[in-house]
Amino acid sequence: MGDRISERDAEGYLGSECSKIAQEISQLIKVPVNQNQFDALVSFSYVRLVG
Repeated sequence: MGDRISERDAEGYLGSECSKIAQEISQLIKVPVNQNQFDALVSFSYVRLVG
């Protein structure tokens, strides 16, 4: 609490975390999904991770 980072660094961290989550989801899903569905899974997983 009270820590500060630049917007650029924040975007970098977000991108890095989302990439990791996307790789994990890619290994777990066994059925075809479209890009919107995949993105929703990544978003939901990210929110559950940090929320």
